[in-house]
Amino acid sequence: MDAPYSAIPLQPIPQVGVVPFRVVGTQTEFCLVTGRRSGRWGFPKGRVSGGNSLLAAALGEAREEAGLIGKIHGTQLGQYGYNKKGKTFEVLMWLMQVEQCEDSWKESLQRARVWVRLAEARRLIDRPHLDQLLMLAANRLANPEPHAPGLSFSPTMFMPLGFDPLFPQRQ
Repeated sequence: MDAPYSAIPLQPIPQVGVVPFRVVGTQTEFCLVTGRRSGRWGFPKGRVSGGNSLLAAALGEAREEAGLIGKIHGTQLGQYGYNKKGKTFEVLMWLMQVEQCEDSWKESLQRARVWVRLAEARRLIDRPHLDQLLMLAANRLANPEPHAPGLSFSPTMFMPLGFDPLFPQRQ
């Protein structure tokens, strides 16, 4: 007998995001933003929409949520999955070198933004998977990838992503 339709697992909803950084003098700073509802510190992320490529969508989320303009630095940094309101999301993350920081941006009345060094960023972030992404970013900046190629994806290139076992899902 066939399993009922509701027993078929749904594909995760793809999201993209960035770990933004800048260098001030000899110090690296990371930009954190608060969630609109939770107020918890994290990184800009969101769904891919409007026919954007994954990278364009990630850069667009940084501008929309934090007023950041820049470029992707290296290859994909990592990924994680989470559940929210009965839906499963899969987030692909990149490191973003910030070139411009706007004073006012689309969600500036809904989110706080802060620039902090690594130790303070680790103190503010309260989710292990985001802390791990931050540490991957710091490690990549300390040990650059040798001539890392840029990534190029078409807007329709959504393969089944699966979940990274390093980032357990929250219920």
